[in-house]
Amino acid sequence: MVRSWKDCFKSKPKKVALLGLGGSVENYKNDMCASTLSEEFDQVWALNFGIKLYRHDIAFIMDDLRVQSKKFPAYETAMKNHNRPIICPKAYPEFPASLEFPIREVVDFVKDDYFSSTVGYAIALACMIGVKNMTFYGCDFFYPGQVRKEEGAQNAAYLLG
Repeated sequence: MVRSWKDCFKSKPKKVALLGLGGSVENYKNDMCASTLSEEFDQVWALNFGIKLYRHDIAFIMDDLRVQSKKFPAYETAMKNHNRPIICPKAYPEFPASLEFPIREVVDFVKDDYFSSTVGYAIALACMIGVKNMTFYGCDFFYPGQVRKEEGAQNAAYLLG
């Protein structure tokens, strides 16, 4: 079992797919099929509930896992039984795959502490570890024809800039 966030990136991934939960995640499937599965990523990172939906190498859940597990019992089971690293605000003994996000190192690297979404945290860590190409699927923040929107788009744009 991986013991530190650093262990997740020993392979020094340069090309990463980030899978969120928005509608554009369908493009991941389309891109993979259109390329006859030849689109290759060094790693695939899933966000939040994506741990149950997508094949991935690493998960990011930047919410308190204990709070989430009380709200969503099936999510709790998924997090407790997860067999790949879950990078989160802190490691929890009841969630064996959980690894603490390196907030101090990331803040020192990006020279800012503005993070408002799990996408933002993943982008900042990707920058710090040297990812050169990150393709975003399902990280939509805005949904045409709906009043619903998510916070975090400005944070993601800021970090990418």
